[in-house]
Amino acid sequence: TTVGQLASWGSNAYGQLGVRCITPWITCPVLDPAGIGMRFTSVATGSSHSAILTYGGHVLTCGSLSHGQLGRPTVHHTGANPSIHGNPSEVDSTFGRMDDLDDDRITCVTASHNLTLVLTNRGRVFSAGITTQSTGVIGPVPGTLAVAFSPFLLNFEHPLQISITSIAAGPGHSAFSDSDGRMWVVGDNNRGQLGDGKLIHTAQEPQLVHAMSSRCVVLVGVGDEFSVCICADGHAFSFGCGSGGSLGHGNTRDQLYPKLIEWFSDHGIRLLSIIASGNMISATSYTGEVYAWGISRHGSLGHHSWSNIAGHAASDIPTPCSQCSLVPELILAIELTPKPNQDTDDPNYFSNWTVTGRDKDLRSKLSQDLQRYSNPRGYYPVSSSQFLPYYQ
Repeated sequence: TTVGQLASWGSNAYGQLGVRCITPWITCPVLDPAGIGMRFTSVATGSSHSAILTYGGHVLTCGSLSHGQLGRPTVHHTGANPSIHGNPSEVDSTFGRMDDLDDDRITCVTASHNLTLVLTNRGRVFSAGITTQSTGVIGPVPGTLAVAFSPFLLNFEHPLQISITSIAAGPGHSAFSDSDGRMWVVGDNNRGQLGDGKLIHTAQEPQLVHAMSSRCVVLVGVGDEFSVCICADGHAFSFGCGSGGSLGHGNTRDQLYPKLIEWFSDHGIRLLSIIASGNMISATSYTGEVYAWGISRHGSLGHHSWSNIAGHAASDIPTPCSQCSLVPELILAIELTPKPNQDTDDPNYFSNWTVTGRDKDLRSKLSQDLQRYSNPRGYYPVSSSQFLPYYQ
């Protein structure tokens, strides 16, 4: 929340919610699972674990220990209460501190699948978990994957001292940018996601994306098998797997080298932030508009998915299995106005709404849907000058 309070809910089969118990799922938000009075600045989640960053610059983790993604070599499990060292069969449902970070203060944490990455105030990156993204091996490990049950420092080989400023973790590869505007990648390259023109090479240590050497990269993002970045001039580049239009180039072809997402430059739009996940990307412009493209499962793009209408269960209205957008599209937003002195749990909590967006046909369609169903919250992106506690 805005005051740093933590709440968790959802799947908890591996204790990843940090509520000190194992359950299939938790449907209602649980406040302060890491302890009353603690405050946090960010949250990151993998497939079966969670990582949170405290105001004091420490990282707490919980969930599955299957691949050492918690970055804690010794964990006292609540059940049998043994002290274990990276036992893949164990889980830890209590938030615990990630140590062995050389007393650095953590400024950013990100996670994906069975991996956790942390960025320190000294521009260094530590990694924990199963990965082809590093050579840091703790003990004998079968196969080609390296497993680290204690966080290990990534080596950015360069004649000058490297200070990393941005990190992004994916299931098989990760990306970074440094203070001099260089972009780095590490890990799998089966779809060209490392941007070096190859398909068979896997980088076990971070390597430069030489094709971006003439640009100043400030932010990076990674999806399942692609990479994306924003430069200081607001232009965006993407490369790797183009399935479902995830690269934003108007087609589904793979790109082995970074390519400018021309749709934004053609429309005179400069980007401020970007984030990727799965087979989709969303980005925010300098003027505050949000764009999304790629595959839209369950309406994840925030547009063109009109089946998930408020007030209807998934079984009542068929939900499209998959929709995709080959180029960035502006997400429609709803300005919600609450009724005075109304309970937030009331299905008629909102008295009216204003739909914004450039596409007149989509605005009209959404307005009609909202007129038909009284409670739109949770089904469309929301922008409001007064954010309600419900959305915090």
